[in-house]
Amino acid sequence: MNPHIFVIEDVPEMAELVSMYLKKNQMDVTVCTTAEEALEKLSSAVPDLDTSGLMMLAKTMEAKDTMQHNWNNMVLNHSHE
Repeated sequence: MNPHIFVIEDVPEMAELVSMYLKKNQMDVTVCTTAEEALEKLSSAVPDLDTSGLMMLAKTMEAKDTMQHNWNNMVLNHSHE
């Protein structure tokens, strides 16, 4: 089974370059162009590794924190019904 790599990159040319290199080295690649897209795809697939630039990483962490906050609020609100 090949390693599965998430390439999280908002510059299409960079995403394509990294993706081509990884595929050439027998890796399965999922390209995500936004942090939100990466989080959505994480619900159905867990990569062995993800790559992202610093700005995309910051956006990913911000989106993750927002989703966690929304999830916690939903659980708390539901438990009070």
